[in-house]
Amino acid sequence: MKHHGKTAFTLVELLVVIGIIAMLIAILLPVLNKAREAGKAAVCLSRLNQFHKGTKLWQHDNKGRVFPGSGWRAKLATYMRNNKIYICPSDDYPFSSGVDSLLIDIYQTDYDMALEEGPMVHKQVIDATSYNLYFDDAPDTSHGDHDYNDLVLRITQKPNGDIDVTVVSIEAGYHFDLIDAKTRQVYLRDLGRASPPGSTYTVQGGLASYAFNYDTEKVYGVNSKVLALDYYKGMANADADNWQQQCIGSRYPRFARHSHYINVLWTDGRAERTDVKLIQPNPATARKYWHKN
Repeated sequence: MKHHGKTAFTLVELLVVIGIIAMLIAILLPVLNKAREAGKAAVCLSRLNQFHKGTKLWQHDNKGRVFPGSGWRAKLATYMRNNKIYICPSDDYPFSSGVDSLLIDIYQTDYDMALEEGPMVHKQVIDATSYNLYFDDAPDTSHGDHDYNDLVLRITQKPNGDIDVTVVSIEAGYHFDLIDAKTRQVYLRDLGRASPPGSTYTVQGGLASYAFNYDTEKVYGVNSKVLALDYYKGMANADADNWQQQCIGSRYPRFARHSHYINVLWTDGRAERTDVKLIQPNPATARKYWHKN
């Protein structure tokens, strides 16, 4: 009677198999990571394209007015599915986008103002967690009277991420409402009067990974200009921002997150992976991509 002994892998055979598997992982992992990053970059480009479509819808709904970059997230809120679109999937550390879910509705005009620094809104830092916003109540296109005291709000970041919006003062004859950017629900009515100084509304702070050009209103509709891009804050000012300060331990700014390239939305609606060297504000020759002339 024959006895058939049990067969099994020897230790050497197991080690060989493990070694082969480890080698395959080492070969395939970079390829998989590269494919994953390419997918994220494609999603990022798609989101930039949706921003451009949103600006066109905003322009249609606002009697053909040129889209102003200041407060762009709040102004596009009606046309975006949710706030996740403002975050690049490759950005592990999106910046705090502040009060991007609210707008100031002016009774006597069809113009809304965003709660963000821009050509018609000045910002004064109070301390590490709060700042004042000073509003000029006229639309961007009429250039206002530049007194920046028509309405003053204080923005305070709370430890839990919420943001308090507090009425400080009002000097304008206009009446202002604090409204939801998407639904236009009124949260504080007639700021400074029905909602007197000291009135506060608390909202959840937002996160974002993109910026619009500070000169959006001037370059909108002009070909081969930067409209929006991967960035580290909500507005990109080629005349004031120092990209070198964003190069933390690298030759590239930290918002060049797609294999050291930046995804850029151009004014003609193209969204493209772009070399940092082409559009960085310094040297000055690259500024032609940021300004009308």
